Amino acid sequence: MSDKGDASKDASHNVGAAAAKGYRALMGVTLFMEVLESLGIDFAVRGFHSRTVLHKRFKGQLLPKDSKVLEEEYLEPGHDSISDSYTTHAEKDSLVAELYASIGRGGNNEGPALAAAIRDAGEAGGDRHFIIVITDGEGDVDAIKAQVEDLRERNGIIKGTKVEIIAIGLGDGTESVPVNYGGQHSFHLKN
Repeated sequence: MSDKGDASKDASHNVGAAAAKGYRALMGVTLFMEVLESLGIDFAVRGFHSRTVLHKRFKGQLLPKDSKVLEEEYLEPGHDSISDSYTTHAEKDSLVAELYASIGRGGNNEGPALAAAIRDAGEAGGDRHFIIVITDGEGDVDAIKAQVEDLRERNGIIKGTKVEIIAIGLGDGTESVPVNYGGQHSFHLKN
């Protein structure tokens, strides 16, 4: 086989592997959403690829009035609002379809997504929020560690709300997740 064929085969394998990782992350997120909804626990969902997007907001979470900030830091392109509900089959199907459509878009803005999720938790208010990060472990380690350290320096308090992070690495190559996020509430699962 020619070098070109081998390169094409390798690229196809890499795309397939990336899609598989994205699909595993989607399954994990969907499982968490179902459990949290069943327990009556409010949650937000923020995705990340070439940019970060708020797919579902906390109930009562205020969004910026500045349309430029809203479009750049919150809205999925082509959307003009963000639901705060996940109760009907239509809402669930819509959110899962939106998350599925984001698989394989390229880029990995996990650090900025973590910063935005911490901000989201503070904007939502309340006594305590957990940020659950489901990751393939390929994010910008320095950006992630900077956000985790900043949260630690604030004793986990953002705008009067206690914020804690749980990080879950799904798949091979996620051994660094407990190190990057801190080991107490972080772990990884191999394929």
